[in-house]
Amino acid sequence: MVVYAKSGGRKTIQDSLYCFRRYVPKHSFFYFNIDSCCAIDKLITYVPFDGIIFHYSFLSQRYAPSKWEKIYKKVKNIF
Repeated sequence: MVVYAKSGGRKTIQDSLYCFRRYVPKHSFFYFNIDSCCAIDKLITYVPFDGIIFHYSFLSQRYAPSKWEKIYKKVKNIF
């Protein structure tokens, strides 16, 4: 699973975000846009992911404290 935050349409962000499915085609990747949901359902924890990748578009939200606080509340009990 790749967790990201939609942050505009810059080509470099899109390239780095989707490079996983482009360059590792034998594996399946589930992309989760944290900005597109109101809350994360605990049912997502029942999906057997091999790993979780936190994309830099998600982690860069830490530099906007008010936005990070909202995002962190969504994910802190799930991941």
